[in-house]
Amino acid sequence: LGGECLRVLQASETFLYSVSVLPGGEWLTCSEDRTVRVWAGGSDDCVQSITHPATVWDCAPLPNGDIVAGCADGRAYLWTRAAGRAAPQALQAGFKDEVAAVAMPAQQVEGMVGDLDVSQLASEEALAQPGEREGQHKIVKDEGGTPMLYTWSMAKGTWEKIGEVTGSSGGTSLGKRMHGGKEYDYLFDIDINGSMLKLPFNRGDDPWWAAQQFLWKNDIDQAFLDQVANFVITNTPGNQVSSGPRNADPFTSGGSYRPAANGAGSSGANGGNADPFTSGGAYRPGAAPEGVPSCGGSSAPQDPWMRGAYTTAQGAAAAAAAAVTSA
Repeated sequence: LGGECLRVLQASETFLYSVSVLPGGEWLTCSEDRTVRVWAGGSDDCVQSITHPATVWDCAPLPNGDIVAGCADGRAYLWTRAAGRAAPQALQAGFKDEVAAVAMPAQQVEGMVGDLDVSQLASEEALAQPGEREGQHKIVKDEGGTPMLYTWSMAKGTWEKIGEVTGSSGGTSLGKRMHGGKEYDYLFDIDINGSMLKLPFNRGDDPWWAAQQFLWKNDIDQAFLDQVANFVITNTPGNQVSSGPRNADPFTSGGSYRPAANGAGSSGANGGNADPFTSGGAYRPGAAPEGVPSCGGSSAPQDPWMRGAYTTAQGAAAAAAAAVTSA
């Protein structure tokens, strides 16, 4: 090879994480859109697109021609073309149900299919029209009016459901889910030691705070915090955490003290309670009452609890002088 680019293949509309070559010369790719795709060796044709329940971080061919895919849900999925090594029908059906139950944000879906106009979505009757290529996407409304994303399988000759479209697009609400009498953009099923528990989540929420509340509500060991929070982060791509008032949390740091840009401390932009480490939100003595002397000549009033303690760098000199005088 002389360093010349021989071919450019548009393998996905999202991030591509791995490229491999199968023993027969076919290309194998995996990407953030949860797919493993098999490409013909001599052309740009997609031979097969396999959608998974979570983002596929890596994929590789095995010596016997099978494929293994490692996903963000902590699982490895093995794929084969040999009928004798295929999984039981019950396991295959369960896998399809997991794929179909995934909630996909509208922003991510728009990156796959283009502009999304909810008012123009067809009903499920549109699925009677065959697809034109492997991995082609189509969005339709189910009987309840919820947008559902499908992909075309050339091998099966059918549209396969790969998720529910949620969130908002162009100011239009999509596929809100009810839980506990409230609407949420997402309603995740979290498997904790074999028990499936519901975790509601809205766009703009802090995934670490949501995970912590989930653990508290269900009396789950704190060791699961990272796993649950990262699951939420992985399945809510593009989520921007909005600011809002809440107290500082010792595990997630939600609402904790943040120093101002000029280096001066602040008492918690989020309205948190006093922080024992940063003094955010701590008591500040007001003007000295009449007849109460100042501490060591300092302009700060003597406070029986604070004893003239300082909370910013600017007060360091005054505090040092107060300490010497008091001594």
